[in-house]
Amino acid sequence: MKRLILNLLLLVTIFLAVFPDAAIADASQHESSISEGRFEKGLLWEITRPGRASSYVFGTMHSEDPRVMTLPPSVQTSFDGSRSLTLEILPGPELRAASKMMFFTDEHTLASVAGERLYQEVVSAMAEYGLPDGIIVKMKPWAVFTMLSVPKPKSGIFLDMSLYRMALQNKMQTLALESVQEQLGIFDTLPMKEQVILMKKSLQDRHAISEQINTLTEAYLARDLKQLQEIGEKFAPRDDPIAKRLMQRLIDDRNLTMVKRMQPQLEEGGAFIAIGALHLPGRHGILALLAEKGYRVRVVY
Repeated sequence: MKRLILNLLLLVTIFLAVFPDAAIADASQHESSISEGRFEKGLLWEITRPGRASSYVFGTMHSEDPRVMTLPPSVQTSFDGSRSLTLEILPGPELRAASKMMFFTDEHTLASVAGERLYQEVVSAMAEYGLPDGIIVKMKPWAVFTMLSVPKPKSGIFLDMSLYRMALQNKMQTLALESVQEQLGIFDTLPMKEQVILMKKSLQDRHAISEQINTLTEAYLARDLKQLQEIGEKFAPRDDPIAKRLMQRLIDDRNLTMVKRMQPQLEEGGAFIAIGALHLPGRHGILALLAEKGYRVRVVY
C-alpha cells in the first residue's frame, strides 16, 4: 500500500511539468522584447556572469520515453562537468510525508464533495490504476484531477529521477528549488468547488491525454519551446477563470520563486539546474527572468 501511495504522489509531481494547460498562463508572455525570438528553441542553456564559472539550465520533460531519457552528448558533458544538480524537488522521505495531503483527514469523502454519480465515474476511470475504493473514497478532487491528467507511469523512472541517480553516482551535491508540500499546496488551497470542476473536466478529457502527451513529446524532442507554448495555447482555455488562476500559480509564480532560489548556485558557478521545459520560455519564463537579472543566457543544445 505504501508503494501505491508513492505512485500516486509521483503522478501528481509529473503533472506539474507535463500538463498541456500549464504551458501558457496569459497572452502577455508574447509582449516582451526580452524574450521575443531569443528563447524559442533549445533545452540546454549556459548561464554565465563575469568572474563566475558557467552553470546550465536544462529543460526536462517528466517522461519515461526512452527518447527523452537519453541525454544528448552536449547535455551529458555539461552534466558531468558540474559540481551540483538542482531539481524542482528531490526524491526521498519528503514524498512519503507529503502524500497525506492528497487525502481528506476529516469527515469529508470524495462522494460527499462531488456527489455520488460523479464519484462512481471516478471509480470507473481510476480502475486502470488498480486503486481500491478504500483509497479513492478519501482522495481530494485535485488529486484525482492530476492523476487523470497524465499517463499512468510504468517504471516510475523518468528523466528527473535518472538525473538524480546519476548525480548521486557522480557524488554531486543535490538540491531542490521547492518542497513537495509547496508544490501540492498549489492544489490544496483551491476552493473545493473549483477542485470538483477541474476533476470533472479531467474525466471528460482523459481519453485525449495520450495524444496530447505525444504532441508535447515531439515538440520537446525538437527542442521547440515556441511550439510547446503554442500547444499550451491550443489546450488552455484563456476565458476560463479557474484555469487562468491555477496556471498563474503553477507557472508564473513558481518561476519567480525558482529563479530566486537558484541564484546562490548560479553565483557559485558549476551548477546544473534541471526544471520542466515549460518553465523556460516566455516573458515570465526562467530564461527571460535570468536575463533581466544580468546573466548571460546562451543556448547550448
